[in-house]
Amino acid sequence: MVATAWCDAQNTNFAPDATGPTTEPTVEWRYRHEEPLLGPVVDDEVVVVDEPERLSTVRALKSADGSTAWEADERTVRRRPALTENTVVLPVGGSGDELRGIDRTDGTERWHIDLPSDSGTAATITSERAYVGAGREIVAVSVETGEIEWQYDATDAVGETATDEETDRSFSRPAVDDTTVYTVPFSPPSEAHPTVHAIDLADGEGQWAESVDVPEDWSLTNSIVAGVDSIFLSAHYRAATATGEPPPEKDSPGRLIALDANSGSTAWDLELEERPFWAPALADEVLFLVTHNLDGDDTLHAIDAEHGCVYWSQSLDVDNPFTPVVTSESIYYASGRTIVARDIADGSRRWTYDVPDVDPFNAWQVGPIVADETLYLRTQGAEGELSELVALR
Repeated sequence: MVATAWCDAQNTNFAPDATGPTTEPTVEWRYRHEEPLLGPVVDDEVVVVDEPERLSTVRALKSADGSTAWEADERTVRRRPALTENTVVLPVGGSGDELRGIDRTDGTERWHIDLPSDSGTAATITSERAYVGAGREIVAVSVETGEIEWQYDATDAVGETATDEETDRSFSRPAVDDTTVYTVPFSPPSEAHPTVHAIDLADGEGQWAESVDVPEDWSLTNSIVAGVDSIFLSAHYRAATATGEPPPEKDSPGRLIALDANSGSTAWDLELEERPFWAPALADEVLFLVTHNLDGDDTLHAIDAEHGCVYWSQSLDVDNPFTPVVTSESIYYASGRTIVARDIADGSRRWTYDVPDVDPFNAWQVGPIVADETLYLRTQGAEGELSELVALR
């Protein structure tokens, strides 16, 4: 089973069949590189990509010890790789305006296509297709042949109500369930009421396009999460104005919103006392959401996905972690050089581990990825500094 950021095509960050360390882990191996890194994606091997200015190298590392199984040079890769049974899918080119499929056993090219516009985010992968935002379009591509099977244009869906700003921006990474593709344009604070799009998985026809009641001084977070009957988005009141001045405080500067998956109507809208900067994780109809306040105090909430009521909240001992990854027993999250495991039932802490020889200001750039009792974390060094991938067991 492939393990990656988001865990699945629905962006749930839930890995029910995976197991992570149950007690405080130790460093099994490190892969260090002088260029920024993208990835990883994990299966029998760990695929990671460096991200220099002109030429990238795709590397497959052995999960046992981090040694190199194979590597292949590519045009500049700007988004995270995605992995299927036979293919590594890469948005490549100076702005990610091409999609390329390479053989996952040796890195040789299988196919490549030009995208209608720059890709704004990594591809969402199912067993048969890659779905990628390219400008104002969502493109569905066969992972076997590279053939474009359909394209969806946001302008056709929102018509005369669309602003130039909305139709010119890329979509967020799509969430894909058995029948539908869901996405929304990236939402800076300058745009009010962004439009969520639901697209038929089979033929790319629009099912519905509904605006979300988010004012112009709010922002949606990075992606939609698709559940059984609802889709979920988090939003926060902006933390600074365009001039850099702090904005007026609000009693409820954050929201978690559930939309009916079949119609786009609002199922519930939960006001939060702190800001969520990342999407929630979703595990067995429970949402796990991290919120942050300006004093640096963060909280993890467990929320009923059907009704939006809060089961429990736990104060966190790290600052602004990414979306946690959830297994059937544990919740894992990381910030700085610290990684924490909590019990899924009540949020009580199981263990905390400070990874040695990591600059605490060189923060993890993705939440932990869990596979085969191992946690993988990636740092991102500044220009001229080391980036690294760490495996913990």
